[in-house]
Amino acid sequence: MASSLDRPSFSLHIFKMPFAARALVAHRRRRLLAFAVPCFAAAFAGCDASPRAAAEPAVALTVNLPSIAVAPGEELQDCYTFQAEVRDAAGAFRLGRDLLLRGYRLDASATLHHLIVNASSEEVVPGVTECLPDRIIDRIAGIQSPTASVMLPDGVAIRLPRVLGFGGSLHVVNTSDQAERIHGTLDVYAARPEEVRRLANVIITTNNDIMVPPHAERTITATCLVPFPVDVVAMFSHAHHHLVDLHANLTDGSRLGREVYADDDWEAPPTEYYAPPIHLEAGEGVTYTCTHFNDGDVFITPGFGADSDMCGVTLYYVDDQGTNGCWNDSDVVTAMPHEQ
Repeated sequence: MASSLDRPSFSLHIFKMPFAARALVAHRRRRLLAFAVPCFAAAFAGCDASPRAAAEPAVALTVNLPSIAVAPGEELQDCYTFQAEVRDAAGAFRLGRDLLLRGYRLDASATLHHLIVNASSEEVVPGVTECLPDRIIDRIAGIQSPTASVMLPDGVAIRLPRVLGFGGSLHVVNTSDQAERIHGTLDVYAARPEEVRRLANVIITTNNDIMVPPHAERTITATCLVPFPVDVVAMFSHAHHHLVDLHANLTDGSRLGREVYADDDWEAPPTEYYAPPIHLEAGEGVTYTCTHFNDGDVFITPGFGADSDMCGVTLYYVDDQGTNGCWNDSDVVTAMPHEQ
């Protein structure tokens, strides 16, 4: 049998902007710099059938973002509890029950540094709140594009237990000479228990070895190995506005295999689905490479601000072995459980 390093796999761009939309984003880029924290993560639910192509379910609930004015030159980063409208007539979700998350669609007024939306097992009152430690295992979405959309394959759903409210954080940098008003909605899609066939979760990677001198280009590479067999059903990436391109290849730990992901548009990174899923044995994984260009006068370092950047990919996998992560420094590491 051919190794997964070499075996071809059909991949589908779930989200990639058409030319007109990309032109609009390019225009906004000149007015509003934005960057994003990678990935969203949580536990999934299910059994042992292979995922099929995604079919869009009904909207289970809509999370309403606060309407916020951002002055020219202002950087805004606040934490919120969000108002949500339950819209699911089919009964896939009710407050106080487990949420089996199939996906989401964001419609926001501008590109964001990041929008993170987490589920809460406690009731909340919408408004600005104290920023608490980010719990990746409770995350519904981590987004940077104003029109992001993610839909997991049929039979795969993120399990979030006993959801009573929604919170998170919003970060925007307005570098224009005009005020911006940030607002929007996040539609959340849910599955009923009988529709879920496989347990799944995510492996999050990030390479912190980012140190780009002024007016220079630098490429960094890191490898994340899985500690148990997985079937990868989807992948997306995250970086900031200094990114030139990002590539991910399969690896057996020593030998580089075929490329399975590429991104040259930091504002609209694609989500790739793999049919059939990419099988990785324990000790295999992905090697991911980022090239950044620094057109400024200070060093680019890892982080969230205008003089920082990021490099990483998120793997959606079955069957669930918990939320895991690789925190790289241009090295080879094995994914470890994420405790929070």
